[in-house]
Order: sequence, then C-alpha cells, then structure tokens
Amino acid sequence: MPISIAPTSSDPKRKQKPGATYRGQTWQKKSVFDQIQTLLVREIPKAISQASPATPMAILRICYYDTHAPLTYLDFRCVSEAERNAIVKKKGKYVLNDLWSVVEEPGVRPNLDLPADPPTSAADKKLTQLFAQIYEILSEDEDEGMTQFRSALQSVCRQLNDIDWSAHCEVTDDFVVAPGDGSAHFDDDEPDLRLSIPAQKLATLQQRGFLGSKKSLLVRD
Repeated sequence: MPISIAPTSSDPKRKQKPGATYRGQTWQKKSVFDQIQTLLVREIPKAISQASPATPMAILRICYYDTHAPLTYLDFRCVSEAERNAIVKKKGKYVLNDLWSVVEEPGVRPNLDLPADPPTSAADKKLTQLFAQIYEILSEDEDEGMTQFRSALQSVCRQLNDIDWSAHCEVTDDFVVAPGDGSAHFDDDEPDLRLSIPAQKLATLQQRGFLGSKKSLLVRD
C-alpha cells in the first residue's frame, strides 16, 4: 500500500482538506488515541520500507504538529548512520542538538503520505478519520490534546523500538525511533527521547557519544 507522510505546514502546495467536522459528535478520546497507535505501529514500518531510506538507518523521528498546521499529519526524518557520524564529529558542546532537535531538521524527509491522499485502502480511510478526530480534539483544547497526542506517539515509538526492523530495512544495532515535536509546542525534546527509547538502547547511545549522559541528553559531556 503506498503510504506517505504529508508535507509539513511550511509546504505552500499543501492544501487544507475540506473533510468532515467532528464537533458535536461523541467519541471516547482515549479510544481515538488507542486506535491510532494500533494502526501506526502496523503501517509505519511498511511506509519506511517502501521509502527506501539511506541505510543503515540509525534514527527515525516521527514528527507531530499542533494546530498551526492545517490538519493532523505526521512527518518522518530518517537519519542514516553516515549522517549521524558526520554530525557528532563536529566540535561543540551543543552539537548533539543538531542530531536530535527536530527543528534542526536532521536527516532526510521521505516523500510519503500517511494516509494516502485520497485514501484508498481500509487503513487509509480509518487513519483519515482518526486524524480528523484528533485535529478536532486539538482545536477544542490544544494543550490537553497535544499532551494526549504526544503520549500516544511515545507509546507507538516504544512499540516500534521493540520490533525486528531487519524485515523492513537495514538499520544499525543501536537504531531507535522517537517522536519529534515539529511545531515546538512543548519546546523540549528530551521527554520524547526518554519516554520512547528503551533504557538499554539509551545507555548504549550515551556510551557511544550520540547522547549526553549528565544534565541533558542534548548536551555533550
């Protein structure tokens, strides 16, 4: 199934979808975020496999956005081992920020849409519906909604960090998946790393100098 991640809100060619509104309808917010997790854990590896990123891939960031974007969508950043190594070879106390801060746009953004536009498969149609509901939640209470959305994506990434990625693409032995706050809504990348990456992998990345291990993950020791 062709899947792509919608362009970021900075893309002037991206048009706002006129789709259905969910205001006034009743749904369980928890159920919406639970359902999105199940679908994303299943569909994201397929999307990355079809995107054929530069390999071996070292980092996959799944970026999310608040209502400054015209609709709910996700954007990927694929960081290869070669690019990661090139970044950390640079001098400077804050060079790790270039590797992990989403606003620095490390890696490559695949030309992908999730869901397909227009949606064709049952998964596409369900994702379209759920993303529309999430955007409605964000529009009604952005702070609460973004906290729920972020938590759901952290859960997605924890699950994606547990799967065997060799079936989808070549990855490093310390490959990790983590969300990224594309709108800088929370202005703090650390929780998305600490709450998504398994402790053992986090320790490995710290030992290898790809993350800080003292006051901040984003500050070189």
